[in-house]
Amino acid sequence: LMAGNAIRALPFGAARAAAEAALTAHLRRWLLPRLQPGPGQVIAEVNPMLCPVAHLLPSLIPELHVVHLVRHPESWVKSIRQFKASTQFRPY
Repeated sequence: LMAGNAIRALPFGAARAAAEAALTAHLRRWLLPRLQPGPGQVIAEVNPMLCPVAHLLPSLIPELHVVHLVRHPESWVKSIRQFKASTQFRPY
């Protein structure tokens, strides 16, 4: 999903539109199969890697509702350390 960040660096125009169309097609193949709720179900996706492509999601999921939660950094660090999450990225 680094492509989402790269696309934002492109000026608006045909090249950016083509890049966004290609990325949207990729997300349609990769993401949509994971987000198919049954009747009465709700899907909650907690994935910071989707942030760079969040602007493309409404075209894929018209009934999309986004709730953006911001966590206090100290609380986040304590949680990461306690649960041993993200071991490949932790400097400790």
